[in-house]
Amino acid sequence: MGWVQGSWRGVTEVGSNTWLAWAAWAALALGVVALVFANTQIKHNRRLGAERTRPHVAMLMEPHAADWHVIELVVRNFGQTAAYDIRFSFPTPPTVAEYEMPPTAAPISSN
Repeated sequence: MGWVQGSWRGVTEVGSNTWLAWAAWAALALGVVALVFANTQIKHNRRLGAERTRPHVAMLMEPHAADWHVIELVVRNFGQTAAYDIRFSFPTPPTVAEYEMPPTAAPISSN
């Protein structure tokens, strides 16, 4: 137990210059920790802001309001900002179904 009392006496009997140096180092370490924390928070807020304001573009097909034969390809932006330079690529191009009667089929007539 004597070594604890001796160590404590060594700590308490130092001069004011030593305490001032320790306080300066502690303040410097606290400042570095605060700067690192502030930097991570700023990066996080920038990333969230960019995600919140980016355009969200969707493409869908819906029937035309006036003609049920027509299906419209609709591109909508659900984001808060405008979308520029939009390009589409299809693994298989969309096709249009043919509604014509086959040449071998005869129209039905009623007598």
